Amino acid sequence: RQDSGLVTIQAYGYISQGGAHPTSGTYFLNWNTKTNKSIVLNDLFNNGYQDKLTRIAESIFRKNEKLADTASLANDYFFKDAKFALNNNFSITPLGIKFLYNEYEIKPYSAGITELFVPYAQIKPLLQPNTIVAQYVK
Repeated sequence: RQDSGLVTIQAYGYISQGGAHPTSGTYFLNWNTKTNKSIVLNDLFNNGYQDKLTRIAESIFRKNEKLADTASLANDYFFKDAKFALNNNFSITPLGIKFLYNEYEIKPYSAGITELFVPYAQIKPLLQPNTIVAQYVK
């Protein structure tokens, strides 16, 4: 995707080493064409955003996975210490930020990839003004 000052590249690859199935991965690179640098979450959010963004994302994740707020993540997910966490594999879109967890990252291979979409409407107060996403936030 290419948009005013932003290029997002999605790369996919896999390797088969003779096991039951190949290992694959999809990764994103968000590039600011004005600064000629890759974009990380710290470039988009106000200081101290991590806990609030994680809480919002976990709420969306639990809804998508049909999990109660108090349901344990220990048995069916691979989060460290059974605690939800965002990764750094994300795509900036016109409507929000899409996080992608590859196979084996948080679930078994049989569950496939997990996409987690966080709309700007839910994180607007956390966003820095005048960043590359400002063009999308209403």
